[in-house]
Amino acid sequence: EATLAKTSAKVSEMLEIITQQTRAAEEKANNVELVKDQLAVQAAEVQSEKEEAEHELEAARPALMEAIHALETIKNDDIATLKKLGNPPFLIKRIMDGVLILLGNPLLGVQWETDPHGKFGLVPSWTFAKLMISDIRFLQTLIDFDKDRVTDEQCELLMPYIRDPDFTQQRAEKSCGSIAGLCTWVRAMAFYHDIAKSVAPKRERLRVAEANLRRATHQLNTTEKDLAERKVELARVKARYQEAAEEMQRLQDSAEETRDKLATAESLIDGLDDERSRWITQSSELEERLGNLVGDVCSSCVFLCYCGPFNQEFRTLIWDSFCKSDGGGSRRMSGTPELKATTFLVAEHVVGAWYLQGLPVDDLSVENGVIATQSSRYPLLIDPQSQAKRWITNKEPGLKVTSLAKKTFRADVQAALHDGRPLLLEDVEEEIDPSLDPILEKRFAKSHDLSGNPILTVSFGVGEEEVAEGFTLYITTKLANPRFPPEIFSKLGVVDFTVTMKGLEDQLLGTTIKAEKAALEEDRFHLKEEINSCRAIIQGCEEKLLSRLGEATGNLLEDKSLITVLSETKRTVHEVAEKLKSAEETETKIDHAREEFRPVARQGSILYFVLTELAQINRMYHISLAQFLKLFGRSLTTADPNPYPARRIQNILIALTDTVYQYVQRGLYVVHKITFSLLMALKLGLHGKGLTPAELSLFLRGGSTVDPSSCGKRLPWMASDAVWHNVVAARDTTFFSSLSGYLTAGDPEWRGWYDSDAPEEMPLPRVYEERATPFQRLLLIRLLREDRLVSAVRKYIASTLGPQYIQAPPTDFEAAWRESARDQPLVC
Repeated sequence: EATLAKTSAKVSEMLEIITQQTRAAEEKANNVELVKDQLAVQAAEVQSEKEEAEHELEAARPALMEAIHALETIKNDDIATLKKLGNPPFLIKRIMDGVLILLGNPLLGVQWETDPHGKFGLVPSWTFAKLMISDIRFLQTLIDFDKDRVTDEQCELLMPYIRDPDFTQQRAEKSCGSIAGLCTWVRAMAFYHDIAKSVAPKRERLRVAEANLRRATHQLNTTEKDLAERKVELARVKARYQEAAEEMQRLQDSAEETRDKLATAESLIDGLDDERSRWITQSSELEERLGNLVGDVCSSCVFLCYCGPFNQEFRTLIWDSFCKSDGGGSRRMSGTPELKATTFLVAEHVVGAWYLQGLPVDDLSVENGVIATQSSRYPLLIDPQSQAKRWITNKEPGLKVTSLAKKTFRADVQAALHDGRPLLLEDVEEEIDPSLDPILEKRFAKSHDLSGNPILTVSFGVGEEEVAEGFTLYITTKLANPRFPPEIFSKLGVVDFTVTMKGLEDQLLGTTIKAEKAALEEDRFHLKEEINSCRAIIQGCEEKLLSRLGEATGNLLEDKSLITVLSETKRTVHEVAEKLKSAEETETKIDHAREEFRPVARQGSILYFVLTELAQINRMYHISLAQFLKLFGRSLTTADPNPYPARRIQNILIALTDTVYQYVQRGLYVVHKITFSLLMALKLGLHGKGLTPAELSLFLRGGSTVDPSSCGKRLPWMASDAVWHNVVAARDTTFFSSLSGYLTAGDPEWRGWYDSDAPEEMPLPRVYEERATPFQRLLLIRLLREDRLVSAVRKYIASTLGPQYIQAPPTDFEAAWRESARDQPLVC
């Protein structure tokens, strides 16, 4: 307190001194302002006189401009032509005399003669004029001529010429052509001199006034300099006063500052307390991940480089060979246990954004998206169903689409390179235009533009093209199983984007919900957008907070902006987390409601893959995903309505199977129609738990997989060894594991069933009759009585799908006509 009182007295004393010096400075400043006002009036008068003189001179400007324009019309060729004239027209000679006078060149002595018009006048000085125009800078001399150096004597000598009625622009143009401009120039110089002569007294007065103004201004500058020195001294005193005042204020603020720091520390501790436990956990996790980072990066590189062209099963095999342990329990490559390349390479909210952009939600499609976006090579997407194209179109704003067959292909590539836009090269075959090799291999050269900015260039076509920032390339092919040459794999990242059963199932589920519960699907879409946005916000806030903490220097308690960021981040994360939790709960409820229609989507996906397998029988049977989606949508429309969801779903399943069957069977050969029905029955049964994969494999392969030498001798009453081999192979299945024992026991019931004319119509012996499924009955015919297989197949189809699927209906041309469109012709 004593120090504060002493400092206050010192400040008061200095304030008195400052008051006295300020009063003296203000008096001096008032005198300066008075002189400034007087100078302003004087400057205004000088400016007025100057503007008046310039206004009078402005009257001669049109004539001067006309003279300059006239000179510009004269070309060197005109002068050259003039020089060749031995005796030019008389008016030209007089015009050249005027030029000689203005340039101050010599003239002939005074000699009189009569001109061609009978007028008495001076003899022209043509001899001197020829010398003058021989100078190659003759025209430039006239253009650069100083009009202010024309004298009264020159103008007096010009008067006889100017007063001549023939010495005009019009007469000169008739006699001289383009040389007539010299006539206008001579008259303009004389006219300007007359005006400048009348303005000369005003110019002199203006010069005197400007000199007086300069003297007064010098006096003012001296006074202002004195005032500035006084102000400097006053500033010094004020600075000392300010220092003393600041010292006093510092003492006053010291206690308050201490209290503020305590409050800030409490706020910082409170703000970071919520993050403490999570950061401790993440710290240990990051430390562990850091130790595994090299192995994880290598494994992810393997995934990006080698897994793209393969299906899910083979990708898993490759991944496990690098990341899982070998037979001895040791890992082939150190890294994070159970590492997933997709989560390692791409954040969760980015994958969520891909879903919203149309990427199927199955694991294989997510892996495809990661490879397509994270690989250093441009992706070549095997996309027979155009799913990748739809995703890329939604993902890339400003996408430019082209193909090798388009006439504008090269122009499209150049435009994408220059504009920095993503480019989609669609529908390529097994060979790609070699001109694209520098782009595919990213042979970009560093260069600089005209402004010196660094740019990238690439060779394309016949020249170099600039590669703007933002350019990327996607390539798609509709070939389902292309045979690319090895060099394609070295240049591009080949990715198999063929639709999967799970991905198509989710897609068809969305289509079903849109048709049955449109509001529910719309709410789900908006909810996913909100969830993805919330996750991105939370991650952004966490990264921002960690970044600010990492960049902070000095005492954190003094960083007010950090405390503000911490408070805002805590509030934002809390609000978003609550919103995210609520949204995820709502999403779970919506997904539960959607799952009710999952059987429709699953059956649709199964039927589509049945149709794709038909192409293996005959290439003509190929059907696109777009065609199938139309059939799926039609079945939703034509299915019988019902207010009860379970019955409505059953109606859709019936309509879907029937719609697909009716549409496809019209295009099949008769011999393949029963095969198609069997495929549908088998696939639906396999996924509906009506048969097992082992039983289906036995049905397809029979006893061809067993070693004949290990089978022993067949039973005497069997038709062939192949039948016994089938029975031996059936031992590997659960249901038929005891079949060989029943047969070798010599039970007459089995012999009677085997020898019957239609065993498929007979009841099965022993316990098989009670427990056998329709497919197991069919499988028993396949094993023992293959000659009755076709009949058994028909019975199996009728029992599982219905009797309408074993008799092809007659072709309904009216229905075919209704299904056709102008862009979908009928093939008969």
